[in-house]
Amino acid sequence: MSRFRDYIRISKVGGLARRYFIMNGFDGALTTLGVVLGSWFGGVQDPRVVFGLGLSTGIAMAVSGAWGAMISERAERLKSKKDLEKALFTKLDGSVIDKASNFAIILVSLIDAISPLAFSLAILAPYALSGMGTLSISEAFQASMVVGGICLFGLGFFLGRTSKENPILHGLLMLLAGVLLSLIILLIGSPV
Repeated sequence: MSRFRDYIRISKVGGLARRYFIMNGFDGALTTLGVVLGSWFGGVQDPRVVFGLGLSTGIAMAVSGAWGAMISERAERLKSKKDLEKALFTKLDGSVIDKASNFAIILVSLIDAISPLAFSLAILAPYALSGMGTLSISEAFQASMVVGGICLFGLGFFLGRTSKENPILHGLLMLLAGVLLSLIILLIGSPV
């Protein structure tokens, strides 16, 4: 465990990992809320359809996030390593710097994959319960909206705490994005 802490310190990946977690968790939550809202206003009455659409979207975001982060972070880290090798007149292959860099690539790729999928699954959980007969479709929709709001507020709160600013304000700003999304989808889904 101390080796991983050393890798995080050497690679300076802590802040980047937090940003990936927040940005991709936010994307996962907002996108899944979009699926839930679109399904509701579209009249979808089968919770398995909503869950399947949301899960497919979450998985697509996870694969996209992991792949994109891996490729872009690898390119940036390779460039930095080559620049450092040039300045030091030595190869760094197999060094602690090289290992820390590879660790950072894997870490941000995993965070980029897991965060949107985790928030998607949290928001979709009421639809899983509805599919098992525990909740009605209406109750699943309401519960998903509440869970989605909590997720968005929680991400903002975490961001506010991290930046040492007002966590409540940051939570409300993130929640506002969910409210705006709801209004836009309501306008799109309403008959003219």
